[in-house]
Amino acid sequence: MRRDSVEPNDFTYSILLTASPQISPFQIHAQVIKTRHQQIPSAGTALLAAYSKLRNPSEAFSVFRRIKDKDIVAWSAMLACYARAGDSEGAAKLFMEMTRNSINPNEFTLSSAIDACASPTAAAGQGKQFHATSIKVLQALKNPFCGVNPPGSFSVLKLASNFPPL
Repeated sequence: MRRDSVEPNDFTYSILLTASPQISPFQIHAQVIKTRHQQIPSAGTALLAAYSKLRNPSEAFSVFRRIKDKDIVAWSAMLACYARAGDSEGAAKLFMEMTRNSINPNEFTLSSAIDACASPTAAAGQGKQFHATSIKVLQALKNPFCGVNPPGSFSVLKLASNFPPL
């Protein structure tokens, strides 16, 4: 590309990082920073996912912080990184930050949060809290107009309400 004077863009970096396992994120990271594409969600998320595969949550989090206008994919990727590393505390803090920023979790986000609670260091209460939250969110996704609880869900929602909000 460069020989033909074509400059890479955020999608180029995203494809390089996800499609080519032979390329280390360290080889591309400096170029991504230099071109300021790390701030763009597609390239930044691909870079943090690459660090996640290397089980390097601190570098992934550094990339995550630099992404401007984070979308749900970036949040989910960072939660998945914490889950892969077995860092339930990091996942819980990130999930709470996400909800404080009014980012609505989807099925993938919730799955990553629950996966993080499967680590040996996770507190049982934390796992129950994520599970309860996921039930509430998934119920709302199935029926966004639910003002009345569907039959049989009262006990589950009652259990979920016993946990403090994230």
